[in-house]
Amino acid sequence: MFYPELIDGVFNVDRFMKDLKYLYQIFVFYYDFVELVKGNPDRAFNHYQEGRHFDTLPFFEEYKSSDWKPHKNPTREDMENAPTGHELLKEMMDDAKNYVAPTESTKEQFRKFVLKDKKRIYELVASWIPDMKMFLKYDIKA
Repeated sequence: MFYPELIDGVFNVDRFMKDLKYLYQIFVFYYDFVELVKGNPDRAFNHYQEGRHFDTLPFFEEYKSSDWKPHKNPTREDMENAPTGHELLKEMMDDAKNYVAPTESTKEQFRKFVLKDKKRIYELVASWIPDMKMFLKYDIKA
């Protein structure tokens, strides 16, 4: 049986790109988080981007809300009272109409919210690190 992962110099390009995408997302997320901890929230505030090959995670978006509260698992009652798709779309359209450019105080409030949730963020980053199933090998004798 043929196993391309076990042969030197041959690998599945789609799997490689997928692994790189996950690695890219983690490192960009962590770098933006470290910059925020150092006092520069701009990168984390503008973290979510869609790119040609790789997207970033929309993780920091939840902290932009002025009424942010630490995460809690939803209860059955929360699920039953969740907005319908139509209500959610209307709410998103209203938010887009009422968009106000962020100010320095908005970014500082965002930074404080993220720092309050620092432990959860560290746990998430640790859980996101993918298993690498390949490595590059250089034969020095060749």
